[in-house]
Amino acid sequence: MKWNAEITEEEALNSLESEMFSFKKVKYYSVPEAFFLASNESKLVHVADLEAIINENLDPAISFLARMCLKYYEFPVESIVFFPNGSAIHRINANTLLGIANEQDSIFEIRDPIEKNYQEFLEKALLMSKAMKVD
Repeated sequence: MKWNAEITEEEALNSLESEMFSFKKVKYYSVPEAFFLASNESKLVHVADLEAIINENLDPAISFLARMCLKYYEFPVESIVFFPNGSAIHRINANTLLGIANEQDSIFEIRDPIEKNYQEFLEKALLMSKAMKVD
């Protein structure tokens, strides 16, 4: 093994953790940061954060998006893709995602099947968004 650079123990643990838990490769943002960045990329948002934003009424636009997220929320671990106006495009819950992955497991599969299925979910949402009309 040839080393190019030394890393800290924390960096090594973070690297191992993100390799072992694919979902940790997605950086967590606070709800206001997530909504601000939503035009460029999708990130995780937690229900408690959404409820706090609605209760605190920080910003009408962000409060509206938080209400829309909670309106469509049905499952503790769920991914939902939205249009900027708050309309849901596509959704998948973790049990479905994991169930699909288990059905498709193969010893010849190089890529993480859950990551593959999640990418397919996002690609389908993108195609659906192109087919839908937004007001």
